[in-house]
Amino acid sequence: MATGQMLNFVYDKGGIETLTASIQASGDPQQGMARLLGRLLVMTVQSAMMSGKRIAPDLVFQGAIEVIRAISEVAQSQGLLDPAQEKEMAEAAFFDGLALFAKEAQAEALTEAERERYVTLLDKIEQLEQQGGMPQGEPSDPQAGARQPPQERGV
Repeated sequence: MATGQMLNFVYDKGGIETLTASIQASGDPQQGMARLLGRLLVMTVQSAMMSGKRIAPDLVFQGAIEVIRAISEVAQSQGLLDPAQEKEMAEAAFFDGLALFAKEAQAEALTEAERERYVTLLDKIEQLEQQGGMPQGEPSDPQAGARQPPQERGV
């Protein structure tokens, strides 16, 4: 599942139903969004691995940014996420989703070097947050409301 495929799923009826059920089951939009993101990432990386391919952590990370934006947009459009809380919830769901992905990805799906790269990317984002904000394009981007339609990417 490439980034475009993940985005298509999120915007599809099945993805909307999955997100709605996940948020309703947890009672927490952040956790529901994180759960969906984590599962999509696991399926994407494992699917690539089964095809004899590997996806670079940087591409998975970028794909996760695009997917959490889409998930947040859908959650808002379905009345599951208060727009006033979108920035905080999307950012927290992004980190929680990546953590879930790292936890659930089978050992053979991620090499030690890939796991270390994810840690480095997360550390970099955390440092940027502490310095006053995430870089443009990250989930907490104030212009995140300007959503883009799904496009096929390398993830």
